[in-house]
Amino acid sequence: MESGKVLSGVVVKETETEFHIISNLLIPSVITEVAKSDVEESFASTISAMPKGMANVLTRPEIIDLVSFLETGFNLPEHLKHKHRHHEK
Repeated sequence: MESGKVLSGVVVKETETEFHIISNLLIPSVITEVAKSDVEESFASTISAMPKGMANVLTRPEIIDLVSFLETGFNLPEHLKHKHRHHEK
């Protein structure tokens, strides 16, 4: 990486030599691989990726789907795949 470049996201995989990062949770199929040797500093964010108040506008079934999505490592449940195009390449 360029010196001083900042990358934020969710580390979905870590190997001995690389971090695999999703920078945009709306497009979980786009993963950035970063060599650990290129990383000057790494730390966990204290800010949630979920927009503030989002749970207040979701229905109970939508919240259950969201939790399921997060627990399965960003794999959409079958009944939701037809509504989204970003998971296709």
